[in-house]
Amino acid sequence: MKIKSIISMLIVFGVFFNTTAVFAQLGTKTLKLDKDKFAAGVKRIFDGKVMGYQAVLLKDGKIVTEFAGGKARTKIDNLADMTVNTPSNIGSTAKFFAGTALLKLLSSPKGAINPSGRPFDSWLDEKVFYDLPSIWKVNMHASWKQVTFRQLLQHKSGVRALTTKEREDFLAKGYEKRSPFVYFLKPINEADRNVRDYENFNFTILTYLIPLIANPALRETLDAEIKSKKLKVDDLYITQRLGNEFEKYMRANLFGKITPKINPSCDAPNEYPKKNVIYAAAYKSMVDTSMGFEWSEREQNGSCYAQGGWYISAHELAAFAANFDATETLVSNEVRAKMFDGISGSAADNRMVWSTFYTNPWITQNLGVSRMPAMDGLQEGYRSVFIKMPNNYFAVAITNSVELEPNEMAAVLLKSFSEAASF
Repeated sequence: MKIKSIISMLIVFGVFFNTTAVFAQLGTKTLKLDKDKFAAGVKRIFDGKVMGYQAVLLKDGKIVTEFAGGKARTKIDNLADMTVNTPSNIGSTAKFFAGTALLKLLSSPKGAINPSGRPFDSWLDEKVFYDLPSIWKVNMHASWKQVTFRQLLQHKSGVRALTTKEREDFLAKGYEKRSPFVYFLKPINEADRNVRDYENFNFTILTYLIPLIANPALRETLDAEIKSKKLKVDDLYITQRLGNEFEKYMRANLFGKITPKINPSCDAPNEYPKKNVIYAAAYKSMVDTSMGFEWSEREQNGSCYAQGGWYISAHELAAFAANFDATETLVSNEVRAKMFDGISGSAADNRMVWSTFYTNPWITQNLGVSRMPAMDGLQEGYRSVFIKMPNNYFAVAITNSVELEPNEMAAVLLKSFSEAASF
């Protein structure tokens, strides 16, 4: 990326609105932060520990500090340094994109998307069954008809990963190996419903729900296509068609709506070379000399998906975080507060979209904040973490080798934050 473009983005980052009282529970005691000390603390752990890394710290939607180190690609992969503008696979952290998109839709005012003017909380508790393709609705297991949007966003739907035997049994019955429809055939046990259990398919399904909610006419169009093409319930045309519509929606209504606009990719090996964009490969260790791992969701599954597979730089991920946290461009203050409306016990367990939370003894003792909502992701050697911190700070970090797990990366960010803070 050209220096002029980077400077332009930094200027834009500086004009974001201040956050309101949302997340007030995340530290009301004002502190000072030595940004250089924070950066030094992170670098001290990341330098020489991972192949490459990039990190950004925000406050009130504005960049406090950003830095990177190490290699995005080794000599065998056309040697390149890691920068804060190097796209890298963020794994399940990308679930935050789709989760935010769904919340934005469910909070739409009365209109084409929400013709009856249904309140946000009412829509959260609506059954997702009604917004799925007709061919799926008549063929799925009856237990799926009780799943709500809230349960998906809280990982409380009751869905569980397919066992090896279950998958083999479905394949033996002739179902397409890559079709996600087989998940709809697996019964949901009542004992599992409303019990938080992190499962990818809770967000995979958003790939299909988001475009159908955003464009109600699409369901009739798709149903007609399925009928005219005489498609089977597990035909990949259905998921790829909806996956392409999902990508279009995300680019037009999320990535393209924020300031500055961002352009993540789910097809890095094919998209970036055409634009002369260097992107990170993933490695088994910081001394790995073999060719790195790369991933194309489009090649592997035919389209982009809501649960992961997206490449984005730390700078762009920070732009998304800034717009989410410090403006109402993506979600309203009211909706944002409901995503994480408690810091202990069952309240934290009821968080929506946020996959986890982290703690830090110093922050708990000095700021009274016991839990901080976060997202983390990994795929092969790619690692990422995205965390809301006290006093309207927000941090993101990305690495491309396996030495540090996302929870360890979060611990580094929080420890460095605590060491750099003073009153």
